[in-house]
This record gives sequence, structure tokens and C-alpha cells, in this order.
Amino acid sequence: MTTIDKHVRHVQRSAGFSLPELLAVLALVGGLWMMGNLTMLRSPENRTRVAAHELALAFRLARQRAISVNHAVYVDFAPQPLVPADGVYTAFADLDDDHEEGPGERDASQLLLDQVRSGRVVKALPRGVHFGAPGVAEGPGGTTVFADGMSFSGGQNKAGFFPRGNASAGTVYLCAGEDPPAVWAVRTNLPGTIETWSYSDGRWRRRS
Repeated sequence: MTTIDKHVRHVQRSAGFSLPELLAVLALVGGLWMMGNLTMLRSPENRTRVAAHELALAFRLARQRAISVNHAVYVDFAPQPLVPADGVYTAFADLDDDHEEGPGERDASQLLLDQVRSGRVVKALPRGVHFGAPGVAEGPGGTTVFADGMSFSGGQNKAGFFPRGNASAGTVYLCAGEDPPAVWAVRTNLPGTIETWSYSDGRWRRRS
């Protein structure tokens, strides 16, 4: 082996990480990323923002599914025996058009659910986030804010999405923390548009 060959091999050996070194670096980077995200999610504003974006995504998925299966899909915030105060929601595709969840209809909605509460498969709000908007008198557009955090037509605790892409009109309010709490809202409109709003300094600001 020539001197040049020895030098090339030395450079190749020293140019990169070994597999154990690479795994250690990835673990360190992953740990720092998780610490950064956990720190961020300690903020009531960030927890509420995440909850609002997750709910808006659930609404969009429900709307797309309603169009796909040609039946209404409901996102339900009071799936019996649970109530809005439990901080969860579920969804079902109303395949028999009776406005209530029946066998197989939850799975037919294809909404991403992650927990079981009181025998119901549900999506839970992030820790510390609740339905409601304490201290807020009016919602976006001057709408009424109810104590349970829901303001859908007919006093319903569920949002409906329909095969033509339209939806039931209403707003879901989310909050976390106190003095003052961080407050966000997710709205559905009759044409099926979905909006997110945040509240600060006595004003609503549309975010999407």
C-alpha cells in the first residue's frame, strides 16, 4: 500500500461518524427537540393553539369524509355518558340518517381518535385545555359565548358536515390558564368553511 493509499484510508475513517456515534448524536438531538417542545407546550397560549389546530383538522377531515361517503358526519362534543366538561370529542358518519351514533358509524368517520373514556373512543384535548371562554362576552362576529364552550344552532353539542360540503354553523371555544386565560375559537359556517380565531386584548383575531 502506497503512502497516498494510507492517507486516503485515514481521511475516510476520520471523515464521518461511526454507527454508535451517529446514534448518540440522533438521541441527543431528539432529546433536545422533545425538551424544546415540552417547554413550548407548557405555555397556555401554545397548548390552546395546538388544541384549536387539532380541532380544525378534525373538522376538515369530517367534512371530506361526509362528501366521500355521501352521508352526514358529526363531530360530537358530548358523546354519552360524557359531557363537554370532560374535554373530549368523537365523530361518526351518520349512515342511517338518525343523527345518532350507531354500530360501525364511529369507525366510518375515519377521524383520528386516541383515548378511551367511560367506554367511548374519543379525542382528548391537550392537558390543561378546556372548552369555554371565561371572561369573554362575545365570540367572533358578535356571536354568543355559552358556558359549556359550544354555540351551535339549535343548542346542539355537535358539529355537522354534509355531503354537499356544507356544515352546521357554530363555534367551539377553547381555553387554558388564567389571569387572563388563553382563548381560541374554531368556527364552522354554513358553506362549510372552517376558521380559527384567537382572543387577546379584548379583540378577536382570525388566524386561518
